[in-house]
Amino acid sequence: KAPLRLLRPLRLLKVAKMLRIFKVLHSIERFVSVDLWLQRFLMLVGPFVCIAHIFNCGFWLVKEVTITVDDMEAFLASHGIEEDMALFTWERYVLSGYFINTVFTTVGFG
Repeated sequence: KAPLRLLRPLRLLKVAKMLRIFKVLHSIERFVSVDLWLQRFLMLVGPFVCIAHIFNCGFWLVKEVTITVDDMEAFLASHGIEEDMALFTWERYVLSGYFINTVFTTVGFG
């Protein structure tokens, strides 16, 4: 139980980070005139988009670090992505985003 007690203060750090994001958004709000419905929509959706982006990039980073070049080429070829494509980075981002959003919005792997 002792290690779990040590993790509780980390929850407070997450809350503090979210509060800083809201402070930044409120400071931007003073300079830009936005309708109330759009402001509320952005305040609701913005954090989710930021979290999804972080997980997308993190997933791809782990994939790049943990598998070999040949395995990466085979993986991309199995999804119809070739390395000489002009939008190779965008294609990888969409592929990792599809995986992350599928995992988060469904039951998972079970």
